[in-house]
Amino acid sequence: MPLFDLPVELVGLIFDEIVVSRSFGRMMRLRLVNRHFKFFIDDSIFRLRLLSKFQLSRVVRSSMAREAAASLHAYLHSYTMYQVSRERSVENTVLGRIRIVAEALREQHSDSECLRSLVSLAIEAGGSLMPRELTTYRYGQTNSGIEADVFVAAVYLGREDYVDDAIITGGSLLEDILVGRVKSVIFGSAFEAATMQGDLQMIKMLLRGIPGYYESGSVEDRILHEILYTTSLYHYRNTRSHQAIFDFVLDTIQTNQSTPGSGMSIQLLKSTERFAAIPVNFERANFMLQPFERRSRYSANELLMESIVCGKAEMVRYLLGRGVSPNPTTFTYQGYTSPLVAAIEVGDDTIIKLLLDTEADIHYNADNREGALVTAVWKGRFAVAAMLLNRGVDPNEGEPPPIVFAVLRERLDLFRLLRDHGARLDTPKTGGLAMSIANAHGLSSMQDVLLQEGVSQDIIVSYNKSNRIICSDENSSDNGPDATKALSNLWDI
Repeated sequence: MPLFDLPVELVGLIFDEIVVSRSFGRMMRLRLVNRHFKFFIDDSIFRLRLLSKFQLSRVVRSSMAREAAASLHAYLHSYTMYQVSRERSVENTVLGRIRIVAEALREQHSDSECLRSLVSLAIEAGGSLMPRELTTYRYGQTNSGIEADVFVAAVYLGREDYVDDAIITGGSLLEDILVGRVKSVIFGSAFEAATMQGDLQMIKMLLRGIPGYYESGSVEDRILHEILYTTSLYHYRNTRSHQAIFDFVLDTIQTNQSTPGSGMSIQLLKSTERFAAIPVNFERANFMLQPFERRSRYSANELLMESIVCGKAEMVRYLLGRGVSPNPTTFTYQGYTSPLVAAIEVGDDTIIKLLLDTEADIHYNADNREGALVTAVWKGRFAVAAMLLNRGVDPNEGEPPPIVFAVLRERLDLFRLLRDHGARLDTPKTGGLAMSIANAHGLSSMQDVLLQEGVSQDIIVSYNKSNRIICSDENSSDNGPDATKALSNLWDI
C-alpha cells in the first residue's frame, strides 16, 4: 500500500521516526521531494520541538545567501509561532514571556500581529528557541524581569506613547535599560531594536531619556557603536532610513568631539569607516579620520572583506573601483583568506560578479577545501559553479574533489555539471570516497547514480561519518556555537 494511503495518524508516526533518526540537513532536503513530504516532515519537527535544542546566536545573520537567510528566518518564525501558541503565559519561560509581552502591548495591534512581530524580534536578537526556564541571561546581564522585555518590545513596535510615558516616569531600571546595563533577556537592547527598524525618531526619543543628554548632546561611545553595528547588519532593509541613522551617529560624534571632557575613542571613529554601507557614508567617515595616523585605521583589504561578508555590494563596487585588489593578501579576515571565497559563502551574486570582472583569482587554494569551486558546490551555488568551470577551474582540484561534496549534498544537478566538465570517478579519492559517503549517510539516490556511472564497490575507501575530510556540519554538536553554523549551512542548499 502506498505510504500516503495509510491513515494520517499512522503516516505521522512514521515521519516522527524518520525525522528523529536522520540529520537535520537530510530532513531539509527530503521535505523538498513533494508537498506530502513537506507537510509531514514540518509537522513532526514542530510537534517534537526538534529545533528547540538550537541556540540561535544570530543564525539569520550568519554567512549565507540573503535569500536563504530570509527563508530560514521564515521557517524559524513559523516554528516559534507554533510553539508560542501552545505555551502558557508564564514569566519563567522564553515562550511564555513572549506571550505576556504581546498581551501587554496589543492595544494597537491584533494578538496575532503583535505575536508575529515579537517572535521576529526574538529570533533576530539571537536567543534560544528552547522552551526552557529563564535561569541564564543574555550577555551576562542581570535578569530585569518583564519590564525590560515590554520596554524593548514597545521600542521595536514603534509604540512612542508607551516609550514616552516610561521615560517621563523614569526610575533607575529605565536608566539601566537605556545605558545598556540591563537588556531584555529575550529581545536584547532598546537601541538595537530601534535601529533594526531604521527608526531614527525612536533612537532620539531613547537618547532623551538618558540623564545629561539634553544639556550636552553627547552620547557614550558604546551606545553609538551598537547603533553603527546594527545599522551595518540591517542596511539592506531600508537603505534611506539607515543612512539617516548613520549620518546622525556621525553628527553625534562631532558633538562629542566639541564637548569638553566627553572624549572619544579612535576605535569608534574607525568603526564608522568599517560599518559604512554606502559610499557617501564611507567618504564622510573617511574624511573625519583624515587627521589620524593611517596605521590606526583599517586597511583597504580589511574594508573590502568586511563589505563582502556583510553583503554591501555598493561598497565593494566602490572599493574595487578605487583600486583595491580583489585577490588574497597575507592576512586572514574572519576565517577567510580569499575575497572570492567569502563572496561565494555569503552568496551575493552581484558581489561575485564584481570580483570576477576585476580578475579575482579563481584558482586560489583550489587544491584544498577552501577553493572557490569546492565552496560553490558545498554551498549549493549552481550558477557560480558553472561560471567557475566555464572560466577554466579544474573540476578535479580539491581535497577531497568537488564531486564528493556534490554527492554528500545530494545535488544531482551539481554532480552532472561537474561530470560534464570532466570530473573523475575512477579513483579511490573520487568515486571510491563518493560511494563510501553515499553508503555511510544512506544516500540511496546518489548510490544509484554512482553505480550508473560505473563506480565499483571494490574501490570503496574506509570512511567514518566523523572524518574531518568532509565538512562536519552534518554532525555538529546539538548545542553551543557549532549548532548555529550547522543550522545555517544545512538550510543554505
